[in-house]
This record gives sequence, C-alpha cells and structure tokens, in this order.
Amino acid sequence: MITYVRKNPLIILWTASILYGAVFFYFTWFKLRHFGYDNLDLAIFNSSLWNLVHGFGLTNAIHPPSYLGDHFSPFLFLLTPYYYLFQSPLCLLWLQVITLAACVWPLYLFARKRLSAVQSVIIGLIWLANPV
Repeated sequence: MITYVRKNPLIILWTASILYGAVFFYFTWFKLRHFGYDNLDLAIFNSSLWNLVHGFGLTNAIHPPSYLGDHFSPFLFLLTPYYYLFQSPLCLLWLQVITLAACVWPLYLFARKRLSAVQSVIIGLIWLANPV
C-alpha cells in the first residue's frame, strides 16, 4: 500500500478531493433543501450578493442600509461573477466546498518540500477528514 501511495500520490489526492466534493455537495444541497440552515450568515451573504449582481451595491435587508456598514468584505466583489451565473445560496455553499477541497493541493505541495510523498498525502487526507 505504501508503495502505491509513493508512486501515485496525485491520483490519491484527486480521488479524495473529488469524493470529498461530491459528498459535501450533496450534504449542502440536502441541508438547504430541508431548511437546515438556521444561521443568518448565509442569508446575509446571499442577500448582499444578489443585490450586488442586480446593481444595488451591497444593500442588505437584514443589515440596512449596506453590508459595508456592518463588515468590510471586498471579497464579495470577487464572488459576483460566479454568483451571477448561478444565483442561489447553493452557489455560495458549493464555492465553499470547492475551496475546502482545493486546499489539499497547497498543503500537499508545502509538505512535499520537507516530507516524503506518503507523509504529504497523509497531511492532505487529514485536511479532508478534519471535522472542524
């Protein structure tokens, strides 16, 4: 098994990342579909991005008059092209899942500079298994 990991670390990490993404795409869809989100943060970001995409700036019905009055979030402007294509809270959730799955690669590359391939793969897999 260790020789397989040593020879194919990228295949293992790609497979783990795709599996992680598929599982958590489903979990976020299921939770949203069954009204499982009770935190206002998703609603606040969704409202702010919807208004930004439709030309109303960062106005927000939850934190009037503007979300910039509550938090300074220039990162929302970078999310607008993705949100424009798929205007739903699922877009934000799925972007979060993709970002978390993609973090495996920088972790692997940083670890690979100092550790073996097997240890680097283990660090990436620990990241994906982290429940926090």
